[in-house]
Amino acid sequence: MKISINNIWDKVIQWSLYAAVFMAPVLFLPWTADQVVWNKQFVLIILILLSLTAWLIKSIVKGEIVYVKDHLNWVLLALVFSAGLSAFLSGSRSLGFLGSTGAEVGSFLSLSVLVISFFLVGLVSYINSLGFVLLIGSALATLVSLLQMAGVWIFPWDFTKTVVFNTIGTHNAAALFLGFFFIVVFASIYFKNNFLGKMPRLALMV
Repeated sequence: MKISINNIWDKVIQWSLYAAVFMAPVLFLPWTADQVVWNKQFVLIILILLSLTAWLIKSIVKGEIVYVKDHLNWVLLALVFSAGLSAFLSGSRSLGFLGSTGAEVGSFLSLSVLVISFFLVGLVSYINSLGFVLLIGSALATLVSLLQMAGVWIFPWDFTKTVVFNTIGTHNAAALFLGFFFIVVFASIYFKNNFLGKMPRLALMV
């Protein structure tokens, strides 16, 4: 069976996005100083940039650029531009563009990756599958958080043996995430697949 070059790049995009949406809620690494946020950001940046690179190569090979026309794109581009300008004019450009430990999410790089993710997710035809993968990852993260709150330690590392540990990030972030997760679950049940396909973009916006 002959596989075209475009199909290969499509698969790279697909599995990079699958990996990104699954690992976003659950990823943490015990071997670094910041076990959750920094590692999560680093891996997601790699996966999203890999997906973006595959999309660009596919566009060059096909000789056309496919994108979703949406007024929200201009709003997001303006947000990225303002964040970049703010980082450029700040006293510490490296912190503005890359962020610092504990404040990575507000950096220009993190914001750009989230906007790119939003753009790429809007292009794919398997958005329901992405929503389902994100739902599985979110369910695992929710289960870990609930077990930790109940004092059930499922990981062997000392830093995880506390009720405030979770795979999302801070305690407040975990509380917000749990609320979002339960809303999505109930909405998915009520609206069936119509809502599940919207979940990845809604999560990125939140």
